[in-house]
Amino acid sequence: MTLNNNKQKVNDQLGNPIIIGIVVIWKVVNTAKAVFNVDNYTEYLSIQCDSALRNIVRLYPYDASNEDNEKSLRGSSQEVADKLKAEIQSKVEIAGLEILEAKITHLSYAPEI
Repeated sequence: MTLNNNKQKVNDQLGNPIIIGIVVIWKVVNTAKAVFNVDNYTEYLSIQCDSALRNIVRLYPYDASNEDNEKSLRGSSQEVADKLKAEIQSKVEIAGLEILEAKITHLSYAPEI
């Protein structure tokens, strides 16, 4: 299944407000956990995706300066996607879900920048 979470405003590592959206490809691998451990596993997944996105975005600046091969949201998209996938997976394990892929679909500075 596919979850296309709403864009949200989050501050990057430097405190700059950015607008970011993600898409998550997932499946139910344990139906008992999905039914009995959480009330609504799709809503639970959406909430966990929002939380993981905020946690990961805070680790990176929007764009890297040219110092020391610094990682950034814009320049290190695969690394960011891998971290997002791992964090979301750790949060939804209890609901019997498997995250197959997590990708950034939208990335921009917030209008006030």
